[in-house]
Amino acid sequence: MKFTGCLLTSLLLLVFMHSTSYADTNMRCGSKLISVGDSKAEVLLKCGEPMLKEAIGQKEKSKRIDIPLTSDTGMIDSGAASNKQNTAAVRRKESVTKTIDQWTYNQGTGKLLKLLIFEGGELVVINTGDRT
Repeated sequence: MKFTGCLLTSLLLLVFMHSTSYADTNMRCGSKLISVGDSKAEVLLKCGEPMLKEAIGQKEKSKRIDIPLTSDTGMIDSGAASNKQNTAAVRRKESVTKTIDQWTYNQGTGKLLKLLIFEGGELVVINTGDRT
């Protein structure tokens, strides 16, 4: 069931991203500039409240972590660590789920809407939408 939800979310995000005109890396809010990589707090401080905030999905990211086994003293066995073939490790999989949010800014009559996509609180895409 999780796979189906992730697949559906990915497809919806892909369709959304292709339905807009193009993506930018910066957006001007008055005399201030926001950029991909900024936090939600930075965007709010520079641009104010958006006209619309939507949670549009979730993204799950997994990574494998190898934790070297320690000797009786609690220290990492430096001899084993330097010889990667003989290094014993505990392998663990760690998953992080990030919420994907879209904020819509109306920059005035006759101007294009700006659609900001956040993953886990970080601005990852600035899209240009339809004219208002």
